Amino acid sequence: MCEADFFFADFSCVKTCPAGFMAKSVDDHTCVLERDVCPFGQAYNDAGECELTLAECEVGYVLNRD
Repeated sequence: MCEADFFFADFSCVKTCPAGFMAKSVDDHTCVLERDVCPFGQAYNDAGECELTLAECEVGYVLNRD
């Protein structure tokens, strides 16, 4: 893995993800295609699928489960 301020892309550690790519998550700095990132409040599970992880919202907000 790469140091904290770097991202892993194309078997290298880079300062930013290439165009059209973004970090898989806040905690996982692996660069993936933008369309392959889980929606907000979800994260990849062990099966590689997006799964709801955010279960509570701030006061005044409602969780969108769609």
